[in-house]
Amino acid sequence: MQGTHPSSIESLFGTAVELCDGELDEADSEFLKLEGKINEALRQASLFSPLASIALAQIAEGRWDSLRQEFDKLKAEVRTFVEAGTPVLSLISVGLAWNREVLPAVSSMSATAGAYEANALPAWSGAAYYAYREKRDAQSEAIEATTKIIQESGVWLTEMAVRNVDFFFALIEPIVDLTQATIEAALEIVTAVGILEAIGTVAAAIADAAMAIMRIYMNSLRHAAKSIDAINRATAILNDNSKFPAGRWPQAVNKKLAH
Repeated sequence: MQGTHPSSIESLFGTAVELCDGELDEADSEFLKLEGKINEALRQASLFSPLASIALAQIAEGRWDSLRQEFDKLKAEVRTFVEAGTPVLSLISVGLAWNREVLPAVSSMSATAGAYEANALPAWSGAAYYAYREKRDAQSEAIEATTKIIQESGVWLTEMAVRNVDFFFALIEPIVDLTQATIEAALEIVTAVGILEAIGTVAAAIADAAMAIMRIYMNSLRHAAKSIDAINRATAILNDNSKFPAGRWPQAVNKKLAH
């Protein structure tokens, strides 16, 4: 992930969310068109057989209301996913910034901290030399530990962002299938006779879409569960201050990060 450009993932995520949102609007639009076509078919039927059209309208109305509730429920669930996806952009920026900006800067300090210079403290002898070497070694180890923290955290953040992108792209397919089924259902309404069949077609499509979305969501949860081990490992590294002098991140690292 270190070679991934921030704008590429952010762009993919934005595209995925935009497509998902757009397809949902398209499904809603086709659903309203279907409702209009059903109403028009009932109106036409009432001109030729008022009593029969009243009976059909009562049946159709009950089924349509139930269908509308299921569609609105599905739409609300997908909208919730879309709205909850906004903070992921921050996740992407932070994860990639740690990998591309912070990691190189901090990791490069390890060699500097352990370097020897002529006529400097390493050239001394006695108590001063040993005191310096102890501090230098501790500082080098602390910087290496800090580098590992940044690397683990940055990779995990980026992986979570990519999984969110995959999730939204996966959501698009069942929504497209629902839209297509709604369009086909509208074509079935040549006369009032096709109304109940059309409603049944869309009802089955909504059920299929809901099931597909649930499978996608469950798969995402499984991926999240698998990442718990990575989270725990990163947390263990983050909380292990045994390599840090005085139990804190090195002063040099804090100054570097502040810039």
